[in-house]
Order: sequence, then structure tokens, then C-alpha cells
Amino acid sequence: IFVRNSFIKTKTTNLSEETANKLLVFSILIKYLEERGNENENFFAKDFFQESGANTFCDVLRQQGQLVPLFEKLSNKFNGRIFEFANEAEKTNVANANLERLADFLDADVELQSGQGYLWRKYSFNHLPVELISTVYETFLNERKDAVYTPEFLVNTLVDESMPPSDIDNASVKTIDVSCGSGIFLVSAFKRLVQRHRYKEFKETGELKSPNSEKLLEIIKENIFGVDIEEDAVRLTVFSLCLALCDELKPQEIWKELKFNDTFKINFKQKNFFEYIENTDNFGMFDLVIGNPPFISLTIKGEKDKDGNYIGKYKEKDSNGKKVEKVVRINDEIYQKTKKNIFPDNQTALIFLDLSSNLLKENGLLCLIMPSAPLLYNNSFEFRKYFFPKMQVSQILDFTNLRQFLFGKASVATSAIFAHKQIHDEEKPLVHVTIRRTKTDEEKIFFEIDKYDFHYVSQRSAINDKHVWKCNLLGGGRIHSLIERLSANRTIEQFAKDEQKWEVGEGYIDSKTAPERDYLSHKLFLHADGLTENGINSSYIEKQGVVRSHRKTNPKIFEPPHILIKENIGKNSKKIPIGFSNEYLTFKQTIVSITSPKTNLVKLSELYKYLENYNSILRFFAASISNVYLVSRASYLPKQDIMNLPYPVDMEELNLSFVEQILCDDVLEFYTEIDTESSEAKFNKKAEKEDLLAFGVVFNKLLNSVYGKSGKSFYLKKIYDLNDFYITEFNYGENVVEEEPEKRDEPTEHIKSLAENAYSTNVSIIRVLKLYEKNKVYFIKPKALRYWLRSTAIKDADEVFSDSLTQFVPNA
Repeated sequence: IFVRNSFIKTKTTNLSEETANKLLVFSILIKYLEERGNENENFFAKDFFQESGANTFCDVLRQQGQLVPLFEKLSNKFNGRIFEFANEAEKTNVANANLERLADFLDADVELQSGQGYLWRKYSFNHLPVELISTVYETFLNERKDAVYTPEFLVNTLVDESMPPSDIDNASVKTIDVSCGSGIFLVSAFKRLVQRHRYKEFKETGELKSPNSEKLLEIIKENIFGVDIEEDAVRLTVFSLCLALCDELKPQEIWKELKFNDTFKINFKQKNFFEYIENTDNFGMFDLVIGNPPFISLTIKGEKDKDGNYIGKYKEKDSNGKKVEKVVRINDEIYQKTKKNIFPDNQTALIFLDLSSNLLKENGLLCLIMPSAPLLYNNSFEFRKYFFPKMQVSQILDFTNLRQFLFGKASVATSAIFAHKQIHDEEKPLVHVTIRRTKTDEEKIFFEIDKYDFHYVSQRSAINDKHVWKCNLLGGGRIHSLIERLSANRTIEQFAKDEQKWEVGEGYIDSKTAPERDYLSHKLFLHADGLTENGINSSYIEKQGVVRSHRKTNPKIFEPPHILIKENIGKNSKKIPIGFSNEYLTFKQTIVSITSPKTNLVKLSELYKYLENYNSILRFFAASISNVYLVSRASYLPKQDIMNLPYPVDMEELNLSFVEQILCDDVLEFYTEIDTESSEAKFNKKAEKEDLLAFGVVFNKLLNSVYGKSGKSFYLKKIYDLNDFYITEFNYGENVVEEEPEKRDEPTEHIKSLAENAYSTNVSIIRVLKLYEKNKVYFIKPKALRYWLRSTAIKDADEVFSDSLTQFVPNA
């Protein structure tokens, strides 16, 4: 940033931001080519610069007036219009600029801000990872405060899934990124295709060698395409691919043979995607559409431009953090869909997903990163009802649990959807993978997934079910059945508003310009911090002066008697903060009031006692159905989620079974730790003996409900402690006292090789090993507590029941 800013609009340079961006990526590419061309003492690049009267590219930068002729020479040498400037004025500004700072940056032997020299170079462009260019994009070229960038290991995971090793014989996969940004998706796809061509060549000739420059350019020409609204992004995509291409070549090939062509101009378009899709002739041309489209909610009011397109408006923050209004133009088809609420909040990412399907061939694949909330977790089914039946959605990788960590400073819940352009088959379930952990080793960051993170969802449920996605996010299994049972009861809203006709509403919103509200001014005011998990703290009640409110709120909600409920799940999910008041209290919009006439005080008191006594199960229910809590907010519980809490006519409906109570406890204790880093989450800590014994109690109880008879039952006979793993041995027979865990210091590499499967370079899948031997069941699992929770024992028991139908039946 310091280097870039040093030659934007300064007295010595007077370069525009666009020219500075262009110059920076030009320079990084040239420095890379130079250092690649000087390795092994072959000096291909040095010869070129000496012909220009300099020894290095940095010498040229320091010689005012020499840079533009060098770019023209390079452009002529490599062809393809790679190093061209926009116009003569831009050339003049570059020619007159003082680029000493840029030269120091590329030399890598000077501390840029102090000017202090180093004894050795701090970095080499020869070993620049191609993917680093996306970091250049993030750091240097686009400083919007609300911009979100895709981490490399996530990109590689999605490309691995879209272009799997099982399809290695397919050396042609026509791919487009409809919001290409830095080009990181396209670079990764290009690399896969180069590997496939290398493999194809090996099968045909028996020789393992890289394609030549002509073949590499052909791979890009036939397979790699990109669109982006930002010119800088398109330019950077081109340079990223140039780097990736050069990375496949020897220095001699780069400097003696490489000639770019018009591919980069033809295949990569600087265009608004909505305009591109209107005018393209590429419908039905692509095997793969992949990328991370923008997450923007549009305001659409029916305005049209002079060409008859509808105008969608949104605001984004510029480099100074100031919100500026932007405009996109959409056609009538999309506008009509927005009127029908097909796209929740007019979310552009979902519009991209819909329109991108037009680009696919039959059986082609869409793989796009989506905001999780409008795709899966909101109450509007319109998009899923519209989109899922016209495609075949095969898999959703759900990164909602990682929203605080995956995209740096941006806390955004995302999912990657995989949808094939096929006739919809309702009988094929889709896989919902709730990824909740990342791990780091010395080489990379990767996702760690285990069998309990995989959930199979029927197409019918995927489209119509309100709660299946959130229940899976909190562990899946029998949780969904419990939520469905509880959802069949009367809600608080149905009781309070529909049956009792009580007043229900949120408090007021402050405003400096709105009218004074008599029902708020000079009244007692309860600060939000005064409504706690222990009730109302009177020290937070004060008398207000004049109050101006943004909206006219129902005055009756401030009248006593009333129940006050904070729109919050409670600190550390321990209790929803509620209070009962017989005073006239005003409050802001984060508090919900349920107010009854004084004649209904008994029923209001009963409701309050219910909220107090059943707070735990109500928090579990809220966590399992809320579209906001744990998805976009860490503790916020919207008013509607509170109103949707069950309030049965018969309280016995809330009596939980042995299994249901375990599910409730574990969700609140462990699965709501969504904002906790993997290393700190409680269920990733080591399980102790008492945890394994509790696991055994649940597992045995469930199996013995079927198999326990004639004095025989399942019991936990032995626990083996083997370094990184526990082995539990469950026997069927006459019960004996469980023994102490047996500690063994045996090597566990053979177990680790079976349990830890490197599914791809960026995904590790942890297997749970289950062995059957006569009347015995063994579990071999890592020591992390999540594998030995009581709710996990329920899943394991259900699986053993399933297995027993086909293979395992204990001998009587």
C-alpha cells in the first residue's frame, strides 16, 4: 500500500489511481519474467534489458523516460497487447513519473519507509506463488471497505470438487467466472487443465512433460473465460493467467518462444454481468461456471433508463469508508422475478446464480459461493422453489460456522452450491456438508470434515422444509424430528395476539429530526443493558426528557402490566433475558413487550412463568429455527423468532424424552459456539474418562432398548487410550464393571492412516472406524470431545441399528 500510494497523485508522479494500479501489476509481471529469465545463469532476460541500455528492469524504472519505450518493446516481443497503456496522456504521465520507490520495492533490499538498506534481498519474484496475485488485488487494487475476497484454500477446494481427479481424462472443461476479480478461480482451473493435458500426453507417449507455450495459450483460449465490472479486475485476471502460464515454461521458452495472442482480449470482458448476459451469444457454451459473485441487496423501485432497462441501486463504501451510490441495470425478466420475491432482498448473488445457468451446456455445472442466509436460512422459499427444480442441486458446502474466520475482517456466512443443468430428479438427495473447522499445518490451511458433518437432504425437504438446514448446522440427526414436533404447538404469537388480542411490539427508534412523542417524553426509560438474564435491573431505569422517535410506535406496549423480552439469546446462551413490570416503562427497539389488560394479569403472569421455567428448551428451539441467530448475528434473536416460540395448550408437550434432552443440552452447550475459533471450541477439547463413560451410558441405553433381554445387554467393557485415539469396546452379554482406561504407548500411524483421509490438497476427512466382532462393537475415534458427546452416541447407536438390519445382530 505504501509503495502504491507513493506514486498516486503526488508532486513527483501525478499518476491516477487506475494508472498506478496498472503500473504496479505490469511491474510485478515484468520482474517475475526477469527473475525467471535469469535463473541457472542463462541470462535470457538480462540480454534483453542490456539491449535497452540497462542491466535490470529496476535500472529502467530509475531512468526517467525509459519505461514507456520498454513497455512498447515488451508488448511487441510478447504480442497480445499485454503491456499497452490506454492513451498518449497516460504514457506521458508514466514517462515523467519518479518511480524510485517502485524500484526499491522490486529490488527488495531497501526498507521502503525508512530507506534503510538490507544486507540481502527480503523476497524474490522468481518464487512468487501465482495465487499471491489475489492478495495484490486485495491489498493494492481495491480498497473498498466492504469488499470480500476469496481465500486460496477455499478456491482450491471448490475447483477440486468441480474438476475432480476422477474426471482426469477430460482435458477440456470450458470454464467461466462471472465475477472474476483477481482471477484466482480461473488460475486454479487453468492449472488443473494443464495437469490433465500433461497426463494425457503421458498416456499417449509415456513421457511426462509440460505443454509448450502454444498449447498453454490454446488451453486458455478454448477453456478459460472471465467477466468483471472492474477494469482493474479484468487486467489482473489476465496478468494472473500470464504468470500461471509462464510458471509452466522454462526461462528459455519464455524469452525465446512465448508470444501472447488476442485470447486475453477476446476471453476476458470488462462488463457489468447483467449487461453481459443480455448481449452474449455464449448461452449453452460452458461446462463450468464458477466463482464468488458480489453479495449486494438492490433497491429496485421500477425506475427505467433511456434504453428501457430497470434501475437497481445499492451503496458501497469507497476507500475512505464513505458510502457512495452505485447503479446496475436489469432486464424486464429479472425485474418481474424481483416483484414476485424470487430473490430475497433482491440479492445479486442469487440473480447471478439464476442467470449463470443459461451459460451452461447440458450436464454443465454451476459452482458459486452464495450468502447462506438468503439461500438456506430465510423464511422465503420462493427462490428454492423456483431454482432447485430447474437444476439438479447435488451438494451444498455450508461455511456458515466459519463466518467469523473465513473472509478475514468480513463476517459473512457463505455456502457453495453445486448445481448441474439436468432434468430434476426428486429421488436423488443432495449432500449438505456443515463445515465447522479449519486447521493449519506448516504448509497450508485446510478444512477438516468428519462423517458427522455430512447430512443427506431429500430434494423435497431442500425445497420445502423450514428447519432442515438449521438443524443440520446444529448437528443434525434427530434434532429435526424434535423441532418438527415442537413446531406443531401453538406459538406465543398465536396465544398473545390472536387469542388474547394483547398488544405486542418492539420499542422505539431514536431520531433527531422526528416529532416529539408524548408517550415517550418525561417517562421512565429502561436501558437495554438493564434487561438481564436475572430480570430487570432497576439501576438502569431513568426518567427521560424530550424524546423524538423515528417511527410512531404503539403507545400501549409501554403500559403495564407487561412482559419485556430482550431480542437476545442471552450471554453465553444461558438464558433469554426477560422481565415482568407493573410500571409504565419506555424502551428502544431491542426490547419486545407483551402487554395485557390488568384484567388478564393472571394469564400474563402464567406466560411469564412459562418463559422462566422453560427457558432452556425455548433457547434450543430458537437456536434451531432462527434465520438470524448463528447465521448473521452472534446473539441477536429477532422479534419474530421470539413470537414463534411454542406455547402449548398442554405443557406435557414440552416434556422431553431421554434422547431429546440430550440433544437440547448438547446444542446449547457445544453447537452454539459458532463464533469460537476451532482451537478454542469446547467440543474440540480432549474428551476425558467421564465423557467416554457418559457416551457409553447413552449408547448402551439405546441399544438395550431393543437388544436388552434375559440378563444380557450391551455394556462398555474397555477403553483403550492410544496417543491421539480412544478405542471403546462394547460387549453384549452379562454386564461387568467397566475398567479404567488402559493407556498404551503403541504407535498409531496405522490407525491414523485409516482415520485421516487427505481427500484433496485442501480437505481432510476424518473417518470414524467402527468394527463388529461377534457380540462386540468397537469405535476408534480421535480424542476430541465432539466424537464422544452424548448426542454423538445417539447418532452412532442409530447407525448400529441400521447396520444390524443387514449384517450385525448380537447372539442371544
